[in-house]
Amino acid sequence: MLRGREQMMKEEETVNLLRYYRHDWMNTVQLLMGYTSLGKMDKVQEKLKESVDIAEQERKLVNLDIPKTAIWVISFNWRFDNFRIDYKVEIDNKNLSNFDEKLHQQLEEITELLTTYATKMEMYSGTLLFHYGSDAKIELELSITGAFKDIEKLNEQLVKKQDLHKVVIESLTNNQYKCTLKMECN
Repeated sequence: MLRGREQMMKEEETVNLLRYYRHDWMNTVQLLMGYTSLGKMDKVQEKLKESVDIAEQERKLVNLDIPKTAIWVISFNWRFDNFRIDYKVEIDNKNLSNFDEKLHQQLEEITELLTTYATKMEMYSGTLLFHYGSDAKIELELSITGAFKDIEKLNEQLVKKQDLHKVVIESLTNNQYKCTLKMECN
């Protein structure tokens, strides 16, 4: 009985993922149609290039063989009202399947911690970068910018996380902070 429930949850999650993905794709198609009807071919070309770039990043992400992490990254902006991230993969065809569970868990825990210190009415933006670190190890670098509450306590909580390779919190202007967190695949 439990096995059937788990399967049903996976199917529901897949359908939800497809629903959001289709919604975003339809928004892009509608924009392209609007630009075309207005004769703004430069905007059409710009939006098509952006769509190709996104598809290329998705391909690179999926080719890392980290399905849980890939789904987490691709669906991030759909799951959070006031957090947005862009991601970039600077690694090609590397099998990171041994790190999938750990990376997924780390990203979930970090996001939970960041949302705890976030303000609901504030918009937070960030980037997630998959790249080779200075010592040639594969590294994930997550940077989030916004107005966090009790930044000292947030920093303390992040530094306590043993899985993080590096934590840097920069003070920007107007009570804004940039939190940069690095994780290694080793």
